[in-house]
Amino acid sequence: MKPSPTALIDHAFLRRLDRLQLISRRGYGMVSGGGRRSRQFGSSIEFADYRNYSPGDDFRHIDWNVFGRSNRLYIKLREAEEHLAVHVLVDGSRSMDWGRQNKLTYAKSLAGSLGYIALNRDDVLSAAVFSESIEQYFAPAQGRAFILRYFDFLEQAEPVGGATSLVSAMRNYVARNAQRGLVILISDMMTEDAYRGITAIQEAGNELVLLHVLDWAEIDPELSGELSLVDRETGRTINVAADTETLNQYREHVLNWADQLETFCGRRNARYVRLETSWPLEEVVFQRLLRRVVL
Repeated sequence: MKPSPTALIDHAFLRRLDRLQLISRRGYGMVSGGGRRSRQFGSSIEFADYRNYSPGDDFRHIDWNVFGRSNRLYIKLREAEEHLAVHVLVDGSRSMDWGRQNKLTYAKSLAGSLGYIALNRDDVLSAAVFSESIEQYFAPAQGRAFILRYFDFLEQAEPVGGATSLVSAMRNYVARNAQRGLVILISDMMTEDAYRGITAIQEAGNELVLLHVLDWAEIDPELSGELSLVDRETGRTINVAADTETLNQYREHVLNWADQLETFCGRRNARYVRLETSWPLEEVVFQRLLRRVVL
C-alpha cells in the first residue's frame, strides 16, 4: 500500500524514508542481525507452518508452489521476531502554536516522518499530543496498514490550552501505555518541570530521544523599545526594554538553557537534538538525526 499525499509530508519524501529505521540503543527486542525470535507467528525469516488463506491476508505470504500443486491458497507462517515499541509524543501546548514557521505544524511533520518509519519497519507505534496531560491519543498500531490513520491523527491534532506540565503528561501517558520502548519527545520544552518530565519517562523504563524544537525568533528576536511580553500559556505579562544589551543577554540565556538541557540528557543517556523550524525537514531527517544516531 502506498500512502496518499498528506498535508504534512509528500510522496517523494515518504519514498526516501522507506530505507530508514529508528535506532534503539537498548534493543527492547528489536531485531539485529539474526534477531531474537518469540513463540508467536510473525514475519521473521524462519519458516514455522502453514494455514489456509483468509480474505485480507498479505498476498506476499502466499506459498505459490503449494498453490501450484494443490490449487489451494496457503499462508506461510513464520516465527515472530519482537519489534521495537515506539512512542511519539508531541507537545501541543499554546507555546508550540507560534513562530515564523509554526512550531506545532513543524513538530507534526517531524512526528509524521518518524511514525511512518516505525510503521513501515513493522515496529509498534503509539503517539500522543499533550500539554498538562495527554489530550489526544493514537492507540498502539503495527504495520503499513495504519499509516494513513496515523497521518489523519496528526493532521487533526489541534493546539490545546493550559500551561505545559511535562511530568504530569508523561506520567499520564505511562499509565495509559505501559509498554516500554523508545520515546521520541518533540517539544519546545517551555515548562518549569522539564528535568522531572525527562526523568519520569526514563523511570518508567523507556529510552528517550528529545527533539527540542525552537523558532529562530525565540533565539534571536527582532525587537526594540519598551515592550510588554505576554506568556502564551499562562497569560502573564512582563515589561522589558529591548535594548542591545538586553537582547544579547537574552540570546546567551536561551543558548545556555538549550546547552543545559543537552547536558542533562547526556548524563541520563538520552539523545538530545536541538532543531529550528527554519531547517528543512529533509535536512533534519537525513543529516541531523542520522548524525545523532536516531535513525
